Amino acid sequence: MSARRQRGCWGARRVALCALGALVLAGCGSVAASITTAASQQLARGSSSSVSTVATTTDGPVVPLPVAAAGVEAELRGIPQHGLVLGRANAPVTIVEYADLLCTECAAVHDDVLPAVIAGAVRSGRATLELRPVVGSSASGALAVAAYSAAVQGRGWQFVQLAYRRIGIAGSPAEPAQALAGALAINLPRWRGDLGRASWKTDIAGALDVVRVAGFGVYPVFLITNAAQSPTKAPLPYVVLTDPASARSIDLAIAKALARRG
Repeated sequence: MSARRQRGCWGARRVALCALGALVLAGCGSVAASITTAASQQLARGSSSSVSTVATTTDGPVVPLPVAAAGVEAELRGIPQHGLVLGRANAPVTIVEYADLLCTECAAVHDDVLPAVIAGAVRSGRATLELRPVVGSSASGALAVAAYSAAVQGRGWQFVQLAYRRIGIAGSPAEPAQALAGALAINLPRWRGDLGRASWKTDIAGALDVVRVAGFGVYPVFLITNAAQSPTKAPLPYVVLTDPASARSIDLAIAKALARRG
C-alpha cells in the first residue's frame, strides 16, 4: 500500500472533500465559474519562476518530471481518447470517476489501482474511463482547466495521470500545470489558448451539481454502468464504488454492471 493511500485525502482517509460543502452551499455554478476563470487567467499568464523537476520531500514526487512523464506515456500509449474519456467509444461498460486533481487519496487510486484497470478493461475495449474533475480550490480548478485544455490535443489523460503523480506535500501542486504540459510535449501556445474556453466552466459546474445532488462525501467515486442497453428504455442504475482498494474491485463492479440488462 502506498504512502499516499495511507495518508488519505488531505490527511484524513475517507472523509469529505475539503471545502466542497462550502462550495456547494455557495452555489455550484457561480463558484465553479469564478474558480475556473481565475485558474485559466493564472495559467494563461504562466509562471516566471524556475521549476525544480525533483521533489525535496518524501511526501512529494521522488523521480524527475521527465521520467514520470515517460511512464505515463507508456501506460496510455495506443489507447484512444476523446475529451477526458479514455477507451473505445463502443465499449460495453462506462466508468465515470468524480475526483479532485489535488486529492491525495485520489492520487493513490490513480497510482495503485487504475493502471491495472487501464491495462486490462480499458485497453481491451471492455470499458471506457471518464474523469469528471471535482473542483475544491483554485489550485485544483487550475489543474482541471489544464486537463481539459490538454484533452483538446488528445492528451487529457496523460495530463491527469502525470498531475496525480506529481502531487506534493499535503495535496499541493509539485509543479505548475505548464511544466506538466511541457513534459508531455503538449503544444503550449495552443494549450494556453484553450484555457479560457467557456465549456470548461460548464463541465466543472456540472460535476459539482452531481456531487451536490448525490451527496458524495468520499473521493474518488466511480459510477459504473452497462452502456449496451436499449435507448428506448430507462437508464440502468449505476454500480457505485468509493475509494476502490484494488483493480479487482473495479473488475467485479464491471461484471455486475454487465449482468444488468436494460
